[in-house]
Amino acid sequence: SDLDLNMTYSWYVIVNDSEYEIISAEWNFTTSETPINSPPNQPINPSPSDEEAGVDTDPVLSVIVSDPDGDSLNVSFFNASDDSLIGVDNDVVSGGVASVTWSDLDLNMTYSWYVIVNDSKDENLSYTWFFKTINIKLKIEISGGIGVNALISNIGDDDAIDVEWNISINSFLGFIDESIDGNVAVIEEHDDIIAKKLLVFGFGFVDITVNADCIGATKVTETTKAILIGYFILLYQN
Repeated sequence: SDLDLNMTYSWYVIVNDSEYEIISAEWNFTTSETPINSPPNQPINPSPSDEEAGVDTDPVLSVIVSDPDGDSLNVSFFNASDDSLIGVDNDVVSGGVASVTWSDLDLNMTYSWYVIVNDSKDENLSYTWFFKTINIKLKIEISGGIGVNALISNIGDDDAIDVEWNISINSFLGFIDESIDGNVAVIEEHDDIIAKKLLVFGFGFVDITVNADCIGATKVTETTKAILIGYFILLYQN
């Protein structure tokens, strides 16, 4: 151990069987002019974790990277589906966290990614990891009767947070123009339907529009035509 760089060393061996012994020839070697580089360790602790679900559509990808020689590291993140570069985090200290943001992903999709870590001389490839983005699906059903009834449900696999909803009813000539809006703090995954109502008095043909939206979901809009008779709403098809 602990030899110097760019030096010539000589060595020999004595073999002894407790009765006789023999000495070997003498051999020589020269050490390297520069230190031998050790490649980086394989990245660990991916985030999002492998097969994680409900991931945001702009996730921060991260891994812990290290190097046996303590070298600083350049870490490249790749989309495993086509090997395209997502981003690079340079000069990460050994034992530190490398991260990039993967932006504008689609809802309810499975993505795969991997990392290559480089110490400027050698590199190491990570495993390939998978995650699934948020799956929130809002659904609206409109019914009549006494007032307009809107049934809002979440048929997705993740909770819908801070759901904004709006119900409006309008007549062709503008004699009726009423709306109501509100907020539901949480509609859990596959939750029972949430009912909302708009009560309007009048007479004539009207258009009804219901909207529902929340972060991580596609806005949903349902429209229908109806006849308003006093407080009673009768839906009909065109």
